Amino acid sequence: MHVEELFESAIVTAQDGKYVAALIAMQEVLLRDPKHARAWNGYAMLAGKLGNHFVALTGFDQAIICDPSNPDYVSNRGFALMDLDKIEMALAAFEDTLKIKPDHTAALVNRGNALRRLRREQEAVESYRRAIEINPELAQAHFGLATALLALGHLKEGFSEFEWRWKNGSGGIERESSHKRWRGEPLTKRDGLLIYGEQGIGDCIQFARYAPLVKKRWPEAKVYLEVRPMFARLAKTMTGIDGICQVGDTLPDGITHIVPILSLPHILGTDLDSIPSAPSYFHANSDAVKVWEKTFSNLPGLKVGLCWAGRARPNQPVADAIDQRRSMKLADFAPLAGMASFVSLMEVTNPAAQQVHNPPDGLKIVDCADCMDDLYATAALITSLDLVITVDTAIAHLAASLGKETWMLARFDTCWRWLTGRSDSPWYPTMRIFTQPQPGDWASVVESVRDGLQGRKHLFLAA
Repeated sequence: MHVEELFESAIVTAQDGKYVAALIAMQEVLLRDPKHARAWNGYAMLAGKLGNHFVALTGFDQAIICDPSNPDYVSNRGFALMDLDKIEMALAAFEDTLKIKPDHTAALVNRGNALRRLRREQEAVESYRRAIEINPELAQAHFGLATALLALGHLKEGFSEFEWRWKNGSGGIERESSHKRWRGEPLTKRDGLLIYGEQGIGDCIQFARYAPLVKKRWPEAKVYLEVRPMFARLAKTMTGIDGICQVGDTLPDGITHIVPILSLPHILGTDLDSIPSAPSYFHANSDAVKVWEKTFSNLPGLKVGLCWAGRARPNQPVADAIDQRRSMKLADFAPLAGMASFVSLMEVTNPAAQQVHNPPDGLKIVDCADCMDDLYATAALITSLDLVITVDTAIAHLAASLGKETWMLARFDTCWRWLTGRSDSPWYPTMRIFTQPQPGDWASVVESVRDGLQGRKHLFLAA
């Protein structure tokens, strides 16, 4: 087979999702023609899809050597550097791409993504806007613009742009339904609205606060919130709506419209001054709280719930990369040993929860994982504690939505919802945020937490 025929065959194989076979075919092309730039580029892209980002980088380097004027190869090199967490180097690669081709939209979007990782949101906004000027229908640019604007606190425009998440593939689950998608038109007594959770549990907890606002604005309509089974009992403690549905159950009669929950801030025109931020909007079972208080009555000092890791998502590369940046190890909390009695808030199904069996020397921690059957049970446990310290996962939302004092430990490139440069949250009055000063620097975060705890030393354990 001729080299070009072999190359085209490799491309077809890759398009069929047979990445290993395609990689082998690309290798054969390169053995026959080591200066085949497109083959080096294809080889590198396949290596990246298979998770070998360093091999991908070296492949893009070879493609550039063979054809240094091709902006796609330079841009792809930047993307590989992003995958390797070399963000400054990636940014330089995107800048180099734009020197070759100023209207290279992929480079503009990825430049914005790199700037977001570096907490340079305003520059990211400008990069995304330039990409949109060139291609107004570029969903990746609109979604990137949304996250940058939201991080900067420009919520109205940010949530408007966030509606592009569906076209960008970042909208979670778009519920299949024959019902009309609600976009904010008036609701009457003939209407029933189903608000459904589209992404993770944390998102649903945070934005569930909007359901009663919808009901208040259109009181004649029936308003229901659909949640996962583990959230259902807790969700029923929220007042001001007509009912809670569990995913998979038959819907109530009379549903005429549906809406994904993260569209509600846009529909209701939320800005920084109008964020609904009640001290609490979910409530624990008081009898269960008393049981936990009695259980913990013999624990000395401050009683602190601790959640140190999210859940790995190996089948979702982008989400998994974020989880690796947001998650810690229990060993990272060694400097807090002897300062409080800790209670693990890790789910028993999370592999990172096993670290509770090998805590740092002197750090006393109680494992209650088997007692947290759902969020309602976990809410009672949390309510009985003095404080919750957690990474950016659903526990942060749960604790803060209960009105519990919550210290959230955030990665350097913190999520848009927490706003750049803030140690408080307009979403949760009882939350305090401790953000990494540099990527990966959990030691400084833990030291700041230690300093914060020292201000409450009258509740400490004896040294």
